[in-house]
Amino acid sequence: GNMDVTSYSRKAGDHSHSTIGSTMTTDLVWTINPIVKYTTRLYYFSNYKSTQADWENTINFTLNKYLSTKIFLNGRFDDSATKSGTWNYFQLKDILSFGLNYTW
Repeated sequence: GNMDVTSYSRKAGDHSHSTIGSTMTTDLVWTINPIVKYTTRLYYFSNYKSTQADWENTINFTLNKYLSTKIFLNGRFDDSATKSGTWNYFQLKDILSFGLNYTW
């Protein structure tokens, strides 16, 4: 099918899009104890007209040899996006998952 290239900051008929700006990424993994592990990632980009930032946070719990759970929280800021309701340029995504582990 055909893709709407204008939804990715490209003009109709263009084959590429370049942006000049600054990027920063930080990653941290912290094993709090053998059962709990915290991972965080902060990504920031600015092209001096708009700013995008993502902050991902994951907490992994190893409940026992067979069971685990994960809490994931992702905050996002993008002032180039269309404002949406109360949060304006902010978006929030959260996930709670449970896992079954098997090792041989």
